Amino acid sequence: MPAFRVGSQPGWQWGAEVFLKRGLQPLKRSLSAFLASLFSVVPILVVVPAVDAQIDLGCRLVSSRVLPFEAAEVEVKIKNRTGGPLVLAADGANARLSFDVEASPGELLSPLEGKLLLDPIRLGPGQEYKTSLNLASSFDLRKTGPYTVTGIMEWNGMLFRSGRMYLDVVPGMEIDSIRSPAAGGELRTFRLLTLNRERADMIFLRIDDERVNICYGVVELGCMLRSFKPVMQVDQRGQVHILHQSGPSRFKYSVFNSEGIPVSDEYVAGTGQGLGLTTLADGSVRVSGSSR
Repeated sequence: MPAFRVGSQPGWQWGAEVFLKRGLQPLKRSLSAFLASLFSVVPILVVVPAVDAQIDLGCRLVSSRVLPFEAAEVEVKIKNRTGGPLVLAADGANARLSFDVEASPGELLSPLEGKLLLDPIRLGPGQEYKTSLNLASSFDLRKTGPYTVTGIMEWNGMLFRSGRMYLDVVPGMEIDSIRSPAAGGELRTFRLLTLNRERADMIFLRIDDERVNICYGVVELGCMLRSFKPVMQVDQRGQVHILHQSGPSRFKYSVFNSEGIPVSDEYVAGTGQGLGLTTLADGSVRVSGSSR
């Protein structure tokens, strides 16, 4: 899992308009575009009906509510109707995909690396492509609050925009925390957080090195039932062990290293009575009281 220095839209949002990138460029297909350019004194953008679009761009947020440092995944669908090749993020690129992310009206965030992290894409005429991107890898979404997200495709002097998506970054609720040395001696803080998402309580693990202000990420552990309080322990190697109830008589046991990389996970059966984590004499941690 990459380190970050501390420092619901359930449906697809498809583009409703196409814009000229530069003012007063004629579009032969649309009378409305001609009239707009004729009467505009200082033309910035000319609106073209969506039916004339040559690129279909659809976007969908996987989750509309996320925690700071959690992945904010957006699914993207692209269909090439230009009649020629469409190339992105590769040699000979003739198009560019980007996002407008607004923290407040008019307050656009700049990409962290100056560009969107995107694999090379080459589409022939009529071909479609679907991918998933993590907005939190390209934009600073650590601050809680609402964000507005719009996908943008630039091609041949035109901008194709998706519909707007609305993302809420929320703090969540902390239910447990442990501060413990990692394998290399650095101090780690392990936190268990909960967040209600799509009418279900979800549980997350967050790992921080607070001395140097680094968050190693936030990992979703899955659905959580509140009839059993999750338990967490750290073993002699600095690995964190978490046990939580994921369903009736069903518990999930997860292990991560001190940098948030998964070590193992499994499901165990039990009623919750007497179920927990036990530290053995050698410092290792095991599940106790299960019927597995």
